[in-house]
Amino acid sequence: MYVKIDGVQFALTNLLNHFWFRREKMQIISLIFI
Repeated sequence: MYVKIDGVQFALTNLLNHFWFRREKMQIISLIFI
């Protein structure tokens, strides 16, 4: 059960990091174009 919860947390963290990284990249790209 604990391993399952850790797995879910890990997946959610990975997802959040992925979206955050994409947002940062988009901001950098928009800064370059502006």
